[in-house]
Amino acid sequence: MVQQQHGTIESPTDRAELAEEHSRICWFLSILFLNCPTEESLLALQQQISSQHGQITLEPGSGLARVFEVLSKGVNKALVERLAVEHTRLFCGLSRDTGPLPPYESLYRSDSMMGKVTLAVMDTYRQAGYGTIEEDVGPQDHIAAELRFMAMLFYNETVALYEGDQLTAAAQRQQQNHFLNEHLLQWVPAYCKRIKTETTESFYTGVAMMTEDALELLASTAG
Repeated sequence: MVQQQHGTIESPTDRAELAEEHSRICWFLSILFLNCPTEESLLALQQQISSQHGQITLEPGSGLARVFEVLSKGVNKALVERLAVEHTRLFCGLSRDTGPLPPYESLYRSDSMMGKVTLAVMDTYRQAGYGTIEEDVGPQDHIAAELRFMAMLFYNETVALYEGDQLTAAAQRQQQNHFLNEHLLQWVPAYCKRIKTETTESFYTGVAMMTEDALELLASTAG
């Protein structure tokens, strides 16, 4: 998932495999921010992590290890209810007194939603050929929409590389780097630190840590 490390990318095939992995990581994280946990989704997540034990190392203290530790203690009604309440408190912005501001880039980089920051994000989507990324989140500078946009850019690069279309692949990488540097890295690391401070659930500490690790990985392997 997020903990794999990579050396020098030597061929289009290597880069395609890396881009495909990055697409999966970004989409996976977007789901954790977007969807309120259910028993079914938590069991599926536990199974997904368990099935990849041979491919990833659960480093002690890592975000992924924290999430897996919580799930390994048993997915039951009490856990589902606790995480659902915490998900709502952390990510839905009920009030300033009960939790952090909801995860919209504009709220962490300016004083209001639907201002210049939101419009810049949406303009980037349009330049890449997209409109609304995730309708359910409202304004499209929500962290889930931004992560899904990155997932789609990496997916497009993967397809282009497997088809031998180097020009399209290069264009997708350029868009990835622009969005990563001009948007995600400008607010998500600070937001994740806020979540780690605010949350009462180790599960969401793990989610924040995984997101931090993912951004570091994307930055370190930018093409």
